[in-house]
Amino acid sequence: MRVIFKICILPVILILSMMKLLLDVAERVYCLVAGVAINALIVCVVLALITGQWLALGVFGALFIVLMAVLFGAGTITVMIDNLRERLMEV
Repeated sequence: MRVIFKICILPVILILSMMKLLLDVAERVYCLVAGVAINALIVCVVLALITGQWLALGVFGALFIVLMAVLFGAGTITVMIDNLRERLMEV
């Protein structure tokens, strides 16, 4: 009975593994792009501070928060998928 259950769970484990692989690749690409974007945001923030453009500073701050939230969300989803996959592999 246990072998049948493991055979039934195998496709789920494979799908979760592929999802984790795709998320890892997406996170790496996102980090490469976000690194350049954050550097550009820092330059814009400094320029907004020097020129006193407070609305622009708020917009750049909001963009920075969105960038960090996306990265945090992707990391959280990756950890959840990994935990679920490990739990299914232990069965």
